[in-house]
Amino acid sequence: MPNPITFFSHSTANSNIKQAWTSIASERNVLTDIPKEFEGEGLGFSPEDYFALALQNCFIATFKVIAHKSKLDFENISVKFSLMLGPGETQSTMMKEALFFVQLTGCSNQERAQRILEKTTKSCMILNSVKTNLTFEFHFL
Repeated sequence: MPNPITFFSHSTANSNIKQAWTSIASERNVLTDIPKEFEGEGLGFSPEDYFALALQNCFIATFKVIAHKSKLDFENISVKFSLMLGPGETQSTMMKEALFFVQLTGCSNQERAQRILEKTTKSCMILNSVKTNLTFEFHFL
């Protein structure tokens, strides 16, 4: 893997709080908007949605890589995720707590899978980059 790895994105928005805008990442367009809770229209993904998706999908991607290298067979990994906002130390709103409800289906070795899931919580670069309190629940089907 070459160092450093750089990812680029671009967004431009006008001054209207009720108007969504287009963000571009990896040459893909996504609609971005302010959520209704913050006086927007909620017509596109919000910054809070992107934050949640980044945490959730970094966990899944990291697990898949570690499981592959560890030769752990499984059918599916599913992550239900909730993100709670609240006042931070300076009273401004921040991402306070994230709960990951992880289900692993069709796992060949549940004990090893548990170790890999725990390793994933410590190895995911995006999870390691946030102040948000992270809680994990692991379930096997």
